[in-house]
Amino acid sequence: MKTYWFTPLLNSIFLVLLIWLGNSCVPTQQVFTDYDRSAHLSEYQTFGWADPVFIEARNNPLYYNELNDKRIKDAVAVQMQSRNYKYSDNP
Repeated sequence: MKTYWFTPLLNSIFLVLLIWLGNSCVPTQQVFTDYDRSAHLSEYQTFGWADPVFIEARNNPLYYNELNDKRIKDAVAVQMQSRNYKYSDNP
């Protein structure tokens, strides 16, 4: 059986890639939440959105994207309506 010089090299590359892939799957994201404990959210019945003029970076596509804005608002609306909140233009 003939051995080739690049076989150890390929094994080393494979091992490095395997270790790198394994480390990339480790969850490193941490989520912190904060809220006003004195607020009584059970008293609210409606929800709505701030006027788009209040978005500081509205004209910068790196900070504001209409498609993402619509997706986020739709997802939040589904969750809020599933919790019996009603959408209102004047919440």
